[in-house]
Amino acid sequence: MVITTWQTVVTIKGRLRPANVQEAFIAAAMTTTLEYVFYCGPEVDIRAGDRVVLGDTKVEITGVKNPSMANHHRECLGKTDKRV
Repeated sequence: MVITTWQTVVTIKGRLRPANVQEAFIAAAMTTTLEYVFYCGPEVDIRAGDRVVLGDTKVEITGVKNPSMANHHRECLGKTDKRV
């Protein structure tokens, strides 16, 4: 039996929203279920496999984009953790 535990590493400001239909379609083509997009500042060291927690919502980050390579903000694609 494997037990996975998580701990809070850092608290950051950001915005979490449900993914739109087009994003969900693109994600389905990549064989993952996209359910959320998280926005944060460019200085945040966030990577695929990290978790974002907002209240009772826990989102596992599946990919991180730097739109237009402008270093203005990060768009983090994520899915809910159904095991929780």
